[in-house]
Amino acid sequence: MTQSVHKSTGPTRRVMKPRHYSRGRQPLGVIGILLTFLSAMALAEELPTPDRDLPHIASASEVINLPLDDAWAKLRDLTAADRYVPGLSRVEITTDATEGLGASRRVYQGDDDGFDETVVEWTDGAGFLIRLHDGENGPNFPLANAFFRYHIEPANSGSATRATLSLSYAIRGGWFGRAMHPLIGGAIRSRIRTITANMKAYYESD
Repeated sequence: MTQSVHKSTGPTRRVMKPRHYSRGRQPLGVIGILLTFLSAMALAEELPTPDRDLPHIASASEVINLPLDDAWAKLRDLTAADRYVPGLSRVEITTDATEGLGASRRVYQGDDDGFDETVVEWTDGAGFLIRLHDGENGPNFPLANAFFRYHIEPANSGSATRATLSLSYAIRGGWFGRAMHPLIGGAIRSRIRTITANMKAYYESD
């Protein structure tokens, strides 16, 4: 049997083929952008951001009668903390690096075993951030987590330096620690003010 073929005489319709993107060129779209943003936010929450994440901060500031370069020359000496921190008896550098990111020191109070302070941020001419810990453990009681920041900047048109010291921290003890924080926090703020005033006096003494 022979089948006849009928040709259409109507207008030709153009069929649009779906566009295929290569794997490297797929557009994100609104949902993709949102997911990327949320992933970045989640990653940021996991990164150590002590100045933002810790619940408490105590700080003090003093104007030191030294130009910034001279103040930085003293501040970058990580062995000098016992010259102005009350109660410290000695300081030992425990890493090959004596300054900069990753440098670490162990500070002692009297005859105790001491605790560690490790540089986790370092900005030449401006200061650094140290993490307080005891080996693999956190800082000593009552602190659960703590970071100490030293920051300097020009003051009085460059003839002096403003030094700001701050401790970002969390308290141990759960609800009890939170209840005791007004007392503990007051003692910490007083100590930070004393350290800052002592640092000013030490820097200006030479």
